[in-house]
Amino acid sequence: SNAIPFRIINIIIHCCNSLLIFYILKTFFKNDYLNIIGGVIFLVHPIHVESVAWISERKDLLYSLFFLLSIKSYINYLNSKGIKSYYMSIAYMLLSVLSKGQGVTLSAIIILIDYFYKNSWTRKRVLEKLPFVTISIIFSIIAVKAQQSADAVNVGITEHYSIIQRFLLVSYGFSQYIFKYVIPYNLSAVYPYPFKHIATIPTHYWVFPVIVIGYISLLFVEYYKSHRINLFALLFFIITLFPVLQIFPVGEAVMADRYLYMPLFGLILLSLSILNKFKLEKVMPKFIIISILGGFCYKSYCRSKVWSNRELFWQVQTEQQPNYGKGFNNLGAVFYEQGDTTKALTAFKSAIENDYKLALLSIAVVERDKGNFQNAVDIYNSVISLYPENIRIYKGLLLNHMDLKQDRKSTRLNSITRSSRMPSSA
Repeated sequence: SNAIPFRIINIIIHCCNSLLIFYILKTFFKNDYLNIIGGVIFLVHPIHVESVAWISERKDLLYSLFFLLSIKSYINYLNSKGIKSYYMSIAYMLLSVLSKGQGVTLSAIIILIDYFYKNSWTRKRVLEKLPFVTISIIFSIIAVKAQQSADAVNVGITEHYSIIQRFLLVSYGFSQYIFKYVIPYNLSAVYPYPFKHIATIPTHYWVFPVIVIGYISLLFVEYYKSHRINLFALLFFIITLFPVLQIFPVGEAVMADRYLYMPLFGLILLSLSILNKFKLEKVMPKFIIISILGGFCYKSYCRSKVWSNRELFWQVQTEQQPNYGKGFNNLGAVFYEQGDTTKALTAFKSAIENDYKLALLSIAVVERDKGNFQNAVDIYNSVISLYPENIRIYKGLLLNHMDLKQDRKSTRLNSITRSSRMPSSA
């Protein structure tokens, strides 16, 4: 009932990650002023609020903690601090992937670090990477199997969207992550898939593939110019973000703030590389940087308030994403728990208007509470054809038939709810 201790632990882990960012940046820049800026950006950026405020997302913080510790240990190893650092790097990677599957990208980052250090590909260097690559392969397979077994893979995306549309969605998500780093505006807990119920793709979505092509072109330019820091930053961002770009759609959102937690380091590194070209000791650059960081702090504070209670959370969500039906259903559930059935029904109807038909089940529950058992039965029967395997429907029918003293139907429904066999009607 008290979330404060859990959030305090999340804040502590997040602060540790920010400190690790500062120490890793020392590998790239000798100017500690730059490194402090990088650590502070990571600490106060508003897009990290979701990962810190949402208790269940501690896995994001933990995987990133071990991810960064593995990088730091591997850098120590390359700086000749002993073979122990190498083994510690492997151990930390194992802990990272055990925390969250996104940690599998670490093996590619280890190879990227060798590129930055200009290490030649000797037999020893290749063999050093085998433990990292092996861990990545094994846990990638486990992650895919787990998503499939949990029915998290969104098969409906392939049905609703063509290949071209899916490419536009990936480009859209990729571009939005960059935009929200630069200008963290209109942050949301859920970013539903756009243009799902319209025949043509909005014209402005064709801009996003251009941004992706431009980003890839920049990679080649930086490689040609041998700007190792810039190339490292650009590749770090795209590598760590790749598993969650919805190339293989998982879940019901095209992107999520929490997915940018670790990839943000790549964008920060690139920003610092650009800043390093300016004379930061002057008053004006310092004023601009402090103003930006102050703005990030204020935005993070405001965003954290949204996570303070469920009603405010879902109210803000429905305002930001007015076409997200499930958000209205969840807001209605909050009103229902508060005993305000009028507001609850209004929210449930808004959910249905936005194509979230499961909200009918919520309305059926309200009807039963009002004593309108037959109305509830009619609603459940109307939904069966849409969701024939949803056990909530049959349990709801069972309770309402019992209330109506319809023993024969109650007995049949009771046998259905106790078995795994779901009929097409009841």
